Amino acid sequence: MGEDAILDHEGKMEKVTVMDLSLRGAMLHFPEKFDTGNVSRSLLSMDNNSIITPVKINRVISDNLCAVEFPEDKDIRKQIIKKMFTGRYNAEVEIKSMATLKSWVKRIFE
Repeated sequence: MGEDAILDHEGKMEKVTVMDLSLRGAMLHFPEKFDTGNVSRSLLSMDNNSIITPVKINRVISDNLCAVEFPEDKDIRKQIIKKMFTGRYNAEVEIKSMATLKSWVKRIFE
């Protein structure tokens, strides 16, 4: 399951599926083999063009799966946060420290 999006890659529009989304980037699935070529001019369009962001392809996993990175832009991050927590995505939070968990519990029950 994923979400349909469009990748404008060097002026060529590619339909993609956003398989995973985070603040830093996304995992994109292409219906056919994809040539990454020059990735400096790629734009990802999500939510019927309500979110359009430059992306940098930073990892090719297979012929039709790659990871892209979003720029560190405050406005784009706000849009992604809203999308992650109000859309169809499973919002996972990883707690890396028991001390952090204890701190949160203490604040909740004080």
